[in-house]
Amino acid sequence: MKNEIKYNGNHLAIMVIAVFVFIITGCSSSIEIVGSDRPTMTGAQKMVVADELTKHTHIGMLEFSDSAEEKAFFFALQLYYSQEYYRAITELMRFMSYYEKSKYVQLAYFLVGESFRASGDHANAVFFYTKAKENIADSSKTFEFSWLADFNIVVCMISQEKYTDARAQLAKLTKNAKSELDEGSAIKFFNEFLNLVLTVADKDYKEAANILKALDKKHLREFTGVQIDENDVLKFDDIPSKNVALSVLMSTLVPGLGQLYADRPLEALTSFLLTGVFTFIAYEAFTEDQEVLGAVSAFLAASFYFANIYNSANAAISYSDNRRIEFYNRLLSKLDSDVLHFFIMPEETKAGITFTFKTLRQRND
Repeated sequence: MKNEIKYNGNHLAIMVIAVFVFIITGCSSSIEIVGSDRPTMTGAQKMVVADELTKHTHIGMLEFSDSAEEKAFFFALQLYYSQEYYRAITELMRFMSYYEKSKYVQLAYFLVGESFRASGDHANAVFFYTKAKENIADSSKTFEFSWLADFNIVVCMISQEKYTDARAQLAKLTKNAKSELDEGSAIKFFNEFLNLVLTVADKDYKEAANILKALDKKHLREFTGVQIDENDVLKFDDIPSKNVALSVLMSTLVPGLGQLYADRPLEALTSFLLTGVFTFIAYEAFTEDQEVLGAVSAFLAASFYFANIYNSANAAISYSDNRRIEFYNRLLSKLDSDVLHFFIMPEETKAGITFTFKTLRQRND
């Protein structure tokens, strides 16, 4: 019989190793991975948005001469166009330090902000967008970057999860838009869309539903590619939950049953196997007067049993939390329009440099 207990102990070790390998290789399946629901914009839609942004910022063609100032700015533009952002930042900063009175200073500040945003450095992007608004050159060539800088600042603040600051910035942007922009214009609609994105990011779903009710769904689809309505947002109220007390009771009666109820089958299997195996070894050991082995096994069985009860409570709580997170991520993904990823881009022609706006998806693409 001693050999039989040793045999059981050896098989226990093999069983425990097998269980943990199973958990390590398969535990990710217990959490649903939300697929991307990003909206898509057609080439024609992107062209409409790019034209609206170009027109609103009053960017004309830059005709460069052979002066040292314009050569320096042109070189920095080439780096920016090549998406060598940190080198572009260096050259743009060098340009502004040498030619602080240049008519291109405001554009240079704005491009530094664009470079930092494209690189994922939103804090520095906000700083340089603000500087672009403050540095309007005294010349015939003035770019209208105020609205776009404010818009991008809100986008950056949302990315930083600075929702209070973003809300204040958006209020300022919306106030200015009322007097400066025509009703029904794409630019004005972008303000409303940004308000929707910020409201969802702030998890104020009821207010987001109210905003969606008021939004022109046709404009929402045409200008952003987003297809969503208030019912999609209000589904938050239908997120399923699990009863913690019931989960604890089930795991108290049968180890692992509470985890199974909370949709964690791998943890349920682990709790059931480990508690059961150590209980069996303790029983066999005490039957054969193996007090030390029995005591150790009983201690381990009790530890796994009470840990199973505690884990069942956490599993029930996490069930709802995970689904709220999944809902939040899916909803934000549905609103992640290309409009939020438009960057000013120079294009060299024989006559000079023209500017437009193109989608530059960031690092997670």
